Amino acid sequence: MAAQKGKDLLIKMDMTGSGSFETVAGLRATRITFNAQTVDVTNLGSAGQWRELLAGAGVRS
Repeated sequence: MAAQKGKDLLIKMDMTGSGSFETVAGLRATRITFNAQTVDVTNLGSAGQWRELLAGAGVRS
């Protein structure tokens, strides 16, 4: 197989609050984009049935 250009991405989280990050997921793709499109997390339990958005999140495609 011929070599091809791609992108690697690791998702790391501080699971214990100690400042030591652990890899929890990874992605290898030939195309990835990030944007600031909001993530709607509204559900039947939303306060006053108002729309809820996930803070600090965006959509990856």
